[in-house]
Amino acid sequence: MIICAILYRVLIVSSIVMIGLLSLTHATLNILVSLLIGVVVVLVHAVLKNTDDLFEDEELGGSPGFF
Repeated sequence: MIICAILYRVLIVSSIVMIGLLSLTHATLNILVSLLIGVVVVLVHAVLKNTDDLFEDEELGGSPGFF
């Protein structure tokens, strides 16, 4: 439990340092835009993913073994 608290503190401190150092560069806008596009792609994928066809019904005579 103590290790988790230490790891969370390290994560928070390193995130603050990274954001601070990132603000000193001229690539800040490019990196933030690419992160935003990545988040949008992941969210669209999560919304559109259809989980109904992820398994094969053995009663319908599917192929044996891995599919």
